[in-house]
Amino acid sequence: MDIDDYQREARRTDILPPDDFTLPLLGLAGEIGNLAAEVKKRERDALGYRGFREEVREELGDLLWYAAALARRCDVDLGQVLADNLHKTEERYVRPPAPPPHVLFDDGLDPAEQLPRQIDITFVESLETDRGAEPVPVVRIYRGEKAVGDPLDDNSDDNDDYRYHDALHLGHMALLGWSPTMRGLLEVKRRSSPDTNRVQDGGRAAVIEEGLAAYVFSVASEHSFFATGDRVPADVIKACRKMTSHLEVAQRSSADWEYAILGGYAMFRALRQHRGGTVRADLGARTLTFTPPSPQPQPAPTLILKPGKVIVFEGLDKAGKSTQRDLLESVVDRNSTSFVHMPSGVADFTRRLYRLLETRPPVGPLARQLAHLSCHSESIDELIDATRRGTLVLDRWWWSTWAYGWYATGGNLGLSETTFRSLIDDVWSDLEADVVFLFLTAHVSDDNNAAGVREGYEALAAAAPDQVVVVPPMSVPDTHAFITEELRRRGLVESGES
Repeated sequence: MDIDDYQREARRTDILPPDDFTLPLLGLAGEIGNLAAEVKKRERDALGYRGFREEVREELGDLLWYAAALARRCDVDLGQVLADNLHKTEERYVRPPAPPPHVLFDDGLDPAEQLPRQIDITFVESLETDRGAEPVPVVRIYRGEKAVGDPLDDNSDDNDDYRYHDALHLGHMALLGWSPTMRGLLEVKRRSSPDTNRVQDGGRAAVIEEGLAAYVFSVASEHSFFATGDRVPADVIKACRKMTSHLEVAQRSSADWEYAILGGYAMFRALRQHRGGTVRADLGARTLTFTPPSPQPQPAPTLILKPGKVIVFEGLDKAGKSTQRDLLESVVDRNSTSFVHMPSGVADFTRRLYRLLETRPPVGPLARQLAHLSCHSESIDELIDATRRGTLVLDRWWWSTWAYGWYATGGNLGLSETTFRSLIDDVWSDLEADVVFLFLTAHVSDDNNAAGVREGYEALAAAAPDQVVVVPPMSVPDTHAFITEELRRRGLVESGES
């Protein structure tokens, strides 16, 4: 029987109120429940239950009757519903392994207004020290030697590698033939057509693409970035198509979107694994290929520190400690030297807590200092282990807690000096510094350098004169030379190093 004929004939037996949607919906739910009950009976008595097939036929018939009743109230033809459903499922589940060729939206235009038919984009990751409280990983992309766009970090408290998300735009470009974002970055907007430039290549289209990338990323992060399957959730593809329904990419199918998302995430995963590399987008072949970065020869260390030693950089904020730590890190053997910033420490917990303290600190000074000490306590065993493996270099240690926690607050923590100092000693008593480079001259003003902080550092230095080197104000290169020479003078450098 033709489904449309069935829908018409079923009208004669539809005695439900014509404007009532609830009863047909409840009927559908009930029939599905009845089907589930039949399956339960067969599972329970697979050999003995004989009525399964007949009961299923009846329940499916009733289910179709309620479906026809609901479709009638929604002014929908079941025949068209079934045809649309077949088309959708064929697109989703019978798509070819590789995408077939298609016409590109900018075919026939001047090459200066075309997305490049083949392009290599190289992703390079580095650390930048001026973006946050601790070094922030940043990705730059290049076309040959030319930088493309601005450097990106994750813009998140979580290190989720979103800085590599331009790989997703390359997926859109290569497999959909569409990416307002890449068109803007590559400076190939279709300016010869003002309307195309305004609508298809304009700000709204680019914002929509960025929004889609962020939305799909939030889903992908819960699905191992699509590493374990070849399907994208149907609601994700539906959302992508709906949000772009007024743009030229609306001509692309659900299968095209799935190709693009899966291809982009294959590149994203490779870039994450190798911390960079080159993605080739081929719009004619509709492919993306990845080349890992060439291994970079590591320069031989010019300074080899003695194992088991602890070197500390301490002092006021904005006084140059982190800069000098980074310079020291660039000349020593990283395999035998551990560099740690405190209180962000070495664990995910301590890094998260430190970011929270920097962005949304507690009101009470004692709560802040106890949070710092909890980071210290969580990291101390790993710091001690680092001295057994080699040399430990600390950017801050417990002196900061004492100077900023006790002296900067005038001792108004709500507990005694002896109690506060004993808390610190309980954590740090098993780790002693061989030298503390103390920076007491801030290059720029900083609200953290409250009255009393310098006094606290000076008191600590006076109590350990043989341990402390006060770093005089000098240029960055001269300060680096001063520190390396002091390390040699104190016997903290291996003899025979270059």
